[in-house]
This record gives sequence, C-alpha cells and structure tokens, in this order.
Amino acid sequence: MSIPDIRILLEFQAQPTSGCQGVNDLLDHHIELIQVQMHKLQSLEQQLMKLRHQCEQPHLVQECGILQNLSDVASSTDSGGHTQQHTTA
Repeated sequence: MSIPDIRILLEFQAQPTSGCQGVNDLLDHHIELIQVQMHKLQSLEQQLMKLRHQCEQPHLVQECGILQNLSDVASSTDSGGHTQQHTTA
C-alpha cells in the first residue's frame, strides 16, 4: 500500500464510530490491483516457458530458438514502434 492509502486508513482509525465501508473499498481496490498484476505475471511466465521450450538442448548461440524468436519479433516491429502479434503453434 502507498503512504497516502495508509494515511487514509489512519483517518478511518481516528473515527472509530464511523462505518468501515471505506476501509473495505480501499482493500478491495488493492486486491483487484494484485489480481491484475498476478494475471500479467502468469501470462509472462507462460510466454517465457514457451520460449524456453524452443531451445531445450544445448546449441550454439546462432542456433538458439529463443534468440531466433526474439529476432523475429524485433524484425516485425514497424517504424511506429508497434509490434505485430505472432502466434506460433
């Protein structure tokens, strides 16, 4: 949690007779952010695992499936800095 969010929690704590919905809302927001971050990390993990399986045996660097895939992605970048989606089977 950020310092401003901690300050908000302390403000809630300073008002012990008020409702706790604000506390719940703040925590729900942080839970949602964590879930989004976890989803992104799981997606990254899957992408890295897919890359890793392209080069399971030791080879020369020039034969490395991982580096070849990265080169293919880099070469598909247009002048505007956008990459095209590649789907490999």
